[in-house]
Amino acid sequence: MGVVIRRLTETDWSAFRTIRLRALRTTPEAFSVTLDREPDQPETFWRARLADPLNLMLCGSGEEVMMIREKSGQPPLETPGTTQSPVV
Repeated sequence: MGVVIRRLTETDWSAFRTIRLRALRTTPEAFSVTLDREPDQPETFWRARLADPLNLMLCGSGEEVMMIREKSGQPPLETPGTTQSPVV
């Protein structure tokens, strides 16, 4: 199976929660929060996170493997010397 990029909605909250908690366990330095804070958050917390403008999930071999999240009100990350293509 190839790689699929899916745009997440509030109905994807459970899958989003699973992959985010896994990412917090494996790469905590990539986040501004710690794992001890998020596992006990209610469903409404996770749904609200997905109400932001852009949440993507990269899936490969039938498994969610990465998430990409753009926070509202913040400029996109840029790497000097690169160009960015719009996501559709």
